[in-house]
Amino acid sequence: MALTRLREGKYKELLVISKLIALGLDVYPAAVDDQGIDCVLRAPHGDGVDYYDLQVKGYRGYNRVVGVDRSSVTGKPENYLLILAFLHQERPDEIFFVTRAQVLDLKDRAFGPGGDGAWGDLVFNRPEREEFSKQMIGHLPSFLCAKARNREA
Repeated sequence: MALTRLREGKYKELLVISKLIALGLDVYPAAVDDQGIDCVLRAPHGDGVDYYDLQVKGYRGYNRVVGVDRSSVTGKPENYLLILAFLHQERPDEIFFVTRAQVLDLKDRAFGPGGDGAWGDLVFNRPEREEFSKQMIGHLPSFLCAKARNREA
């Protein structure tokens, strides 16, 4: 049986969540997805805990990245992370995390200041994948630790 679009989206989301759990991160899936938040990541540090809102966008191959509307991203808190999961059949998956500020910068570069593209597009082709190579999912734990250290300093 072929997966419906909704089921395939949930499959990709759960695949990313399982990879985050495998990295030793505390991840809590959203019961309702009406805020564009697919899961919450809990990052304990020192005497505190930081929480991050994660939105997962999964793609088979390098299709056009759509559904990342500037207005919805602008309304997100600073602790928002967009997870871009490029899932492949013939080679390893590529999963990136992008901060709120980086998403808005990518949109400005591609469509001009305040631009959004026709469908809430986000340009994330080879140059962007190379630029964000240090933000593949395996680097997320060290990114979270660095953010906590910077805040505590």
